[in-house]
Amino acid sequence: MIMLMSMKEEYKPILLALAAVAIALGITNILLAYNIATEMNQSDRSDVNNIHAELDYLKNRYDAIDKKVENIDSKLIELKGINEVLNDIRYKLVNINSIDEDSNSNSNALKYMLDHSLEQRLKGLEGNVEDRGDFKLMYIDDKHFSRILSRSKVIDAYIDALNSKFILPHDIEVVVGDDDRCKNASGYYEQMRKRIVLCYSSIDNFMRLYPDDVGRFSILVKFLLYHEVAHALIDAYKLPIVGMQEYAADNFAIVMMLNDGDDIHPLIWLYDAMREDKYATSTTSIRYWDTHMLFVQRYYDILCLAYGSDPLRYDSSSNDLPSERAYRCSHEYSSTLNAWNELLKPWMKVS
Repeated sequence: MIMLMSMKEEYKPILLALAAVAIALGITNILLAYNIATEMNQSDRSDVNNIHAELDYLKNRYDAIDKKVENIDSKLIELKGINEVLNDIRYKLVNINSIDEDSNSNSNALKYMLDHSLEQRLKGLEGNVEDRGDFKLMYIDDKHFSRILSRSKVIDAYIDALNSKFILPHDIEVVVGDDDRCKNASGYYEQMRKRIVLCYSSIDNFMRLYPDDVGRFSILVKFLLYHEVAHALIDAYKLPIVGMQEYAADNFAIVMMLNDGDDIHPLIWLYDAMREDKYATSTTSIRYWDTHMLFVQRYYDILCLAYGSDPLRYDSSSNDLPSERAYRCSHEYSSTLNAWNELLKPWMKVS
């Protein structure tokens, strides 16, 4: 300042101009530094956004690959099922080839059945099964039908439900009527005619048990229907059932009803009463050769599957299911349900 004051007057404007220029340059540098910093922040934000976009892309790719892995696992399971079928066929064909030449007709028939079973199974696993039929309900005797007219919608509803679940290779009639076979049966499946017969006499007995309770009545009708449906499906799909078919049909009906959420207490009570009924048991007590189980056996099997599906609803302490059986019931229910689901999977409609 002293120097500025001591300088000549003619130099002062020049010095003031230089000072102004210096101040302007300083401000410019400050603004330039601010802009650079701002651009760097924007660049950082852009980089972060790019990283997020890459992560989203990688996540989508991972999900797509994960789905493909699931599909591969599913196909491997199907191939395993096909391999098991092939091994079963090979084993049976070895047995067939060992049959005496005198029984060639039986051998050829069995070979045809096995070939057809394998063909249907492979088509089912490949998803190539065509839906060529339905369950079709018919009432034979109008006189009897008039007695159950108010409750006939129960059966119609079950038929509609079955048609919504299963792919059938042909029509299967469900006939409600009475004939000579109904004297000794509640219902039956007629293999040659591909039809189920539900006996009026049994349905009438169900109505007498529950004249004012359609809910309990319908449970008994559904069990009768589903038991015979099991026989029809085993025949239609040529299912490889191990053991007695009557036992398998009972299990099918029970686990499918339980899986539908039905309360099967009325069925348990019915078999509880029948196993104690001397008249009912007298006709079966000496028929140990029969393919049907005794009432007391069916009672405990139904009870066990019910308890296994829901121990709270079917508490074993409120019935006489022994603890030695009760502890196994959860496994019995789940294994039976899984077995039927696996057998029927190729012919189940996608809901």
